[in-house]
Amino acid sequence: MRQGPVALLGQWWDRLRNASNGFRFTRFSVAALLVAAALIGSSILQATGVGAPSQAAQPLTAEEFFALGEQAFQEQDYALAIDRFRDTLSQDPAMAEAHAYLGRIYYLGESPELAKGSLDRAIQLDPELAVAHLYRGLVLARSDQSQQAAADLLQALSLGLDTDTANYELGVALVSLGQRPKGLLALNRAIELNPAFADAYRTRGVVLTQLGRLEPAIDDLSAALQLEPEDTPTRFQRGLAYFENNQLDRAIEDWSAVIQREPDHADALFNRGLAYLGQEQLEQAAADFSKSIQLDPTFAEAYYYLGNVLNLQGNLEEALGSYQQAIALQDDFSEAYINLGATHAQLGENELALGSYTQALALSPGSLTVLSNRADLYLTMGDPDRAIEDYTQILALDPDDLRAYLQRGIAYSSLGDYEKAIADFRRWIESQPLDPEGFNRRASAYLRLGDFGRALDDWSMVITLTPDSATAYYNRALAYQNLQDAENALVDLETAIELDPGYAAGYFARGNTRFDQGEFVSALEDYDKAIELDPGLAAARYNRALIYLRHNRITAATEELRVVVEIAEDEELLDQATSVLSELGVSP
Repeated sequence: MRQGPVALLGQWWDRLRNASNGFRFTRFSVAALLVAAALIGSSILQATGVGAPSQAAQPLTAEEFFALGEQAFQEQDYALAIDRFRDTLSQDPAMAEAHAYLGRIYYLGESPELAKGSLDRAIQLDPELAVAHLYRGLVLARSDQSQQAAADLLQALSLGLDTDTANYELGVALVSLGQRPKGLLALNRAIELNPAFADAYRTRGVVLTQLGRLEPAIDDLSAALQLEPEDTPTRFQRGLAYFENNQLDRAIEDWSAVIQREPDHADALFNRGLAYLGQEQLEQAAADFSKSIQLDPTFAEAYYYLGNVLNLQGNLEEALGSYQQAIALQDDFSEAYINLGATHAQLGENELALGSYTQALALSPGSLTVLSNRADLYLTMGDPDRAIEDYTQILALDPDDLRAYLQRGIAYSSLGDYEKAIADFRRWIESQPLDPEGFNRRASAYLRLGDFGRALDDWSMVITLTPDSATAYYNRALAYQNLQDAENALVDLETAIELDPGYAAGYFARGNTRFDQGEFVSALEDYDKAIELDPGLAAARYNRALIYLRHNRITAATEELRVVVEIAEDEELLDQATSVLSELGVSP
């Protein structure tokens, strides 16, 4: 979510983008819970300016007009309320409460400019009018002026207007300003004042999800759904919280419910696909990503994750097509270039893989992921020098990327620079003392340098860490052989063969040890078994030919040496076999 790129799948999986980064979040637009259920139309708001009395105005006092306006407001007759409050202001332009009522009505009618003008005037006339601060805060919050909104809402609270709505809107404003802890305190108060405030539970659940406090987030979103069971956006959001909490079954349940109500909900399909992918239910994941693409052909991330599923299914050519489509839709999609390169590498298309990695690096200069993939590919392609350049760059960018030490050590070993290789393997071993690979590779480097004692020590550690590894015993036997300790070499080789009876190299090495001890009959038996298990083991055939010659079996030796000449890939072994045939007076 990784050693060359052709076998990259496990490591490649780790490099998939985190699921949370792949989500598209449904944005909630939550109206304040106010007294009005029906809003007045904009045509009603096209009235004459403040201060002009209506034609129906009676010779009443300002206080009487104000009382009639309040009555109309409570009865939700907002057109009449506007007239009465204007009548009030025609007689007393300085009555702050009338300006505040007009601001509230304009707010409910979704005319923010008119609302703010009336509320500004109310606050100018009476800076301590709490309700005017509250509604101006609401107007500003709806206009995405969060900082000013928070100031007004805080002022309303300080003036004693401690309502669920004021606290809720304050919480939303503070969260939008990045002050989540303070926002949570306001939301907590809103819920304390109104335990049935579904929007407050929902919003608090979203904030808690963003903070990574997933269990209480799920509790809040569940409370909101208890109050409003048909609320699809909240169910969608709870699915996100379940996903982040690694409760994939629950996430799938929620998103499935969303899809049942809204079959064309591309985001829910996409997210459910991610959950199925996390459960390795690849067919279901592919189906959801494909449906997301049908609903939204421009959904680059859906193509990208479909490519990941196809890769895991082994459909590499189809995966290439999905990655290429993702890139066509979003040409700066560096992750798609990375996995496109990895898939080309799995297909053995190394030059195309390099091209994809180069493009990814152009989009994300200094990307450790891309440099690591490209370095691994260079190593696989037999270009250790360029691999070393990339691993060295990785370590310059991140000295703690210890895998780069291991891989660079492998590259140095392939160049025969064993001293540098040992230094890099040492760094890996210091950080990963329980990983046998570092000890194994360092032992091989020591062996190449002729430091058989240290090679023996390292392979002994490998055996301690992996006591059932036939290869570990075989390798330590090689060290014993080089130390002229045939007895211990035989013990290790017999253990290797016992652990893996089909281990041709084990029989071959034991045959060599017995050969060196003059036990030619036993050695011949071992070579026979090694060749039976691996007919292409040319060195075993050559040694068997030497034993045939010792027993004067010239014809058998000649036939064996001719096979060696035919199959040997090692030039030195080929020359030796040819030389022996010449001494026998036989052409190869």
